[in-house]
Amino acid sequence: MYQNMQLSRCLSLQWIEEVKPMRMIICSDSNAALTSIKHASSNCRQDILNDILQSLYRIIRLDIDVTFMWVPAHVDIQRNETVHLIAAEENSACLAG
Repeated sequence: MYQNMQLSRCLSLQWIEEVKPMRMIICSDSNAALTSIKHASSNCRQDILNDILQSLYRIIRLDIDVTFMWVPAHVDIQRNETVHLIAAEENSACLAG
């Protein structure tokens, strides 16, 4: 799950680089992914995080304001809870291996 979250952030930032809006808010329900961006450190797929940080650097040089915002997960929605459990298992496997 963490890897997928970071890949989605990477794609979002690539879109921002192409479109060049004046400001953008990227919302995420993954506090772990946002924390790894904030601290520039990851236990899983540091290469993706490096791509994100490089993209952010280029965006800042374009004078584009990007804000990351944490939002609550999809709590009490049964199918989303099931997907979350599967993704959490994938995340645990990624961190273990």
